[in-house]
Amino acid sequence: MAGAQEDPPPTLRAPQPQGSNYSPSTAGWLADRSRSQGPGFRVGNLELHPGVGVELGYDTNVFFEDENPEDSFLLRVTAHLNVSTLTQQRREDGETDDGDGESRNLDFRAGIAASYYHFFIEQARDNVALDANLALTINPTGRFSVYLHDEFSRAVRPFVDRATVDGSIMGEVPTYARDRNVAGVEARLQSAGGVLRGSLGYDYTLDYFEDDLFDFANSHSHDFRLNLSWRFLPQTALISRSTVTFQDYFRADDGASTALTDNWRVRSMLGINGALTEKLGFTVLAGYGAGFFSIGDSYDSVVAHADLRWRPRQTMQFQIGYDRRFVSSFIGNYMKQDRIYLSHRLLLGGSFLLGAEVGLSFDETGLALAADEMSILGNAPVREDIRLSATLYTEYRFTDWLGLNLSLAYYGDFTDYEYNDALLSPGTVWPDPGGGYQKFEAWLGLRVFY
Repeated sequence: MAGAQEDPPPTLRAPQPQGSNYSPSTAGWLADRSRSQGPGFRVGNLELHPGVGVELGYDTNVFFEDENPEDSFLLRVTAHLNVSTLTQQRREDGETDDGDGESRNLDFRAGIAASYYHFFIEQARDNVALDANLALTINPTGRFSVYLHDEFSRAVRPFVDRATVDGSIMGEVPTYARDRNVAGVEARLQSAGGVLRGSLGYDYTLDYFEDDLFDFANSHSHDFRLNLSWRFLPQTALISRSTVTFQDYFRADDGASTALTDNWRVRSMLGINGALTEKLGFTVLAGYGAGFFSIGDSYDSVVAHADLRWRPRQTMQFQIGYDRRFVSSFIGNYMKQDRIYLSHRLLLGGSFLLGAEVGLSFDETGLALAADEMSILGNAPVREDIRLSATLYTEYRFTDWLGLNLSLAYYGDFTDYEYNDALLSPGTVWPDPGGGYQKFEAWLGLRVFY
């Protein structure tokens, strides 16, 4: 049925990195392989998909400032290469694995992308963002399979204001480079007909800031996952997702601006994923989450997810959803989020794509302490924010290898929270901007992909 999704696969990615203003490291269209890949080249039992794109952008608030924002035009040049075993489309087109059967026992996918950013202002440095991923599934169609993956990203967009002393920039402008690597393994088991499915997985995550200015926030995490599903109707399943995470800040010291502390967190959810009609699908999950920290506040509360998906035709889809979750935060240990989102995607004639996403989030941190573990970090014991984001993106494909893309985005953070600057050491910055901000961003580009 079109309205139902497959059982949600075992989680392949670690949670979004902490920090409310983490920026994607490369061009947005790379996140969707259907947008970044064209016909491709076949090399034996592999297919290759190269591509390159050139985009001109404009950012109204490069450093997320609440007053006197710095704007800039940007140039982004992105090159990428995706490699995989033969996709389903090629198999359906009659391009088999030459009868040796190897591809039935192994699914492989890898990709690498690099984006060069040039800012047309001196306050922001040119830099190169990177993304690389590797995924390998052993015995993908069997009752027992093993999934291995590694994902690396280097983000270089500014995520906070510059270090200043008495209004003057202190020292060299940082690179804002943030390296993140997630590597893991997952064992999957299913019954003969796929009615029962389960997986047990482990991820190791390294989160590393290249600038000494932010090295107090470097951490590594260990994630353990257990996912179960029981398909009791043809397109409806009872699902369970549980995660335990251990996080360690291995470079935190007394000179840091915030009290970052080692912690462990647990989350468990139970729910249903299925279809109401051929065009209408849904997911509902609810459960319990808790976080235990060495310093400051801990939490335990209800966590939930719900979404409704409507696909009136194969080329059109609407989705509305709600998330209640707890995520790591550089201030206050954690941030509680209640988020509502809407998305729409439309494909016309196989060549014109139009999509839109809107999200509204109500966020609240735990007790926000400074590095001395005694002082309140700002003008309130906890930080409360209302965050609004809206994105519109469109693409026109002249051929199956040439496309023109346009994206517009707005990000707003509305809060009365202000940091206590007296707690800052000269030349340091808070890891998240205070006082709120508003930011518009636009990109227009041409790309070739195959």
